[in-house]
Amino acid sequence: MFLGKELVTTLKYRLNKGCSNNQTEQTVAKAPEALEETDIEEISPRTAAIITDSKISLVSIMNVKIRSYLIEELRK
Repeated sequence: MFLGKELVTTLKYRLNKGCSNNQTEQTVAKAPEALEETDIEEISPRTAAIITDSKISLVSIMNVKIRSYLIEELRK
């Protein structure tokens, strides 16, 4: 994660071997949670830009019929 141009933390996750490619790409849902927990000077309101080239994730987020846990977390 960057604060301005400064790298303040790096996120790494170990996924279950059974995860699909789509589930792996949707772990971006962890980023806002990590932003809240990161010990940096208080910035209010905190905003984040999440950049992805995962078309399946973007389409899934916009499809209200998809109710998987990770997609719901991305919507939040």
